[in-house]
Amino acid sequence: FLFRNSDYVILISKAEKKYYESFGYNDYDAIPVVIYNSYAPKFDNVEYPSNDKAPTAHTKRTSLKDEQGNSLEIVRQSMPYGDMKRKGLFFVSYCQSPKPFEIMLKSMIHGDGHGNSDHLLKYTQAETGSAFFAPSLTFLAHVADID
Repeated sequence: FLFRNSDYVILISKAEKKYYESFGYNDYDAIPVVIYNSYAPKFDNVEYPSNDKAPTAHTKRTSLKDEQGNSLEIVRQSMPYGDMKRKGLFFVSYCQSPKPFEIMLKSMIHGDGHGNSDHLLKYTQAETGSAFFAPSLTFLAHVADID
């Protein structure tokens, strides 16, 4: 009950690996692209239907359901950063429990039991990461009453 309305916050900084160069991008073509594991750039913001996604696609590895068939949801936001020599992405997610994020990470890294892990990890590398508990006002009021 005390943790109700509290959040867990995950912060990650990811940098592009030099592997992007295999797509023909170099320091002078610093244009934003989204790779959907089809090994080709995608320049619009229209999501592919689930059946058209590779099982190794990031969106496939992180769009998961629980035992009851409910979607595991997190609030997420990312922001690209960089210059001509270094580029990457700051990622932040929020959820009432760390469990959905842990399940998504497990799906990304360890895959689905058929060898299908997240191929986005071939193109990025986590440089930093932190997890925080963001307590609700109810939780803070209760802790203040203890003293």
